[in-house]
Amino acid sequence: MPPFPCIFAAKSLLNLSSIQHTPVCIVGAGPAGITAALHLQKAGVECVLVDRQTLPQDKFRGEVFDGRVLHALRRLDPGYLDELEAMGMFVKNRGAEFVRSSGAHFTVRFPDSMPPRLLALRTEFDAFLRAKVQNQPGITLLEGVEIASLDFQPNGVMLTSSSGDVRLRAQLLVDASG
Repeated sequence: MPPFPCIFAAKSLLNLSSIQHTPVCIVGAGPAGITAALHLQKAGVECVLVDRQTLPQDKFRGEVFDGRVLHALRRLDPGYLDELEAMGMFVKNRGAEFVRSSGAHFTVRFPDSMPPRLLALRTEFDAFLRAKVQNQPGITLLEGVEIASLDFQPNGVMLTSSSGDVRLRAQLLVDASG
C-alpha cells in the first residue's frame, strides 16, 4: 500500500478529463475543512476535500486552540484527545505571560474551571488531522489543487482548478479556505 493513499487517489482523479460529481466539496483542508469532512463522513455524506497546499508545509507556526476545539474533536472521536495528549499537545496551564522586548511583562490567570488548551505546531496538528481523512470511505482529498473558478448553478456549483485538470460539480460548497 502506498504511504499516502489519498494522494495517489487524488492523482488518479486529476488524470480524468470528465466532470466529477460529489454531494459536497470542501475548499480548504485545514482544521475547519477536515473537521467538516469527518462530520460529513460520520453522517454518511460523501465529500471531496480540496487544498492548494500539500503536506508538509514550510510554515513554522504554533497555535493555541481553546476548549471549543477540544469539544469539537471529542465529538468526532473521543480517542483523538488521547492521541493528542500522547503527542504532548496539551498544555494544562492556567494562564499566559506576555513579555515585551523591553522586559516588561504581565500575566493573565485563567480560572480553574476552564478546560486545558491544545498547543501545537500547525504542521503537526494539520498532519494529525489529515491522517484522519486518509483511507476514510466517502472522503477524497485532493492536495496541490487550486480552485480558479466557481460557477454557481441552480442545482449546485461547478469548480474548476487553475490547471483545468480538475472539474467538480457539487450540490453544496463549503468554503474553509481561511
